[in-house]
Amino acid sequence: MLTDQGKALTFAEEYIVEVLDGDKTATVRYDDAEHIKVGDTVSAITGAASEFATLDIKRTATLNAVEALGFIELVGAEYGADTVEELIDGVGRHYNEYIGPGTTVRVIVFEAEGSK
Repeated sequence: MLTDQGKALTFAEEYIVEVLDGDKTATVRYDDAEHIKVGDTVSAITGAASEFATLDIKRTATLNAVEALGFIELVGAEYGADTVEELIDGVGRHYNEYIGPGTTVRVIVFEAEGSK
């Protein structure tokens, strides 16, 4: 499947299997995914820029970090955090920045082609 030119989402290697198996169908981004839109087909890549999947973007939302988990649950996506605090801590860890409840984040819900 062809992707929308130049569009990609970078994932830590620890999430590759979860994305491929359909156990992770949402990602929360801080300050780096405004170009991703519903209907896009994007590459899922690792930090080394190796493509490991093609993602069909199903939903997006820009909201406060404290609202992200509720949105993910509302749309029936899989993320991997059980609490708002886990979600915020995880996003902050990946970006190596302070992410507070009021920090604006972008939730991207996707389906990996060929996933379960």
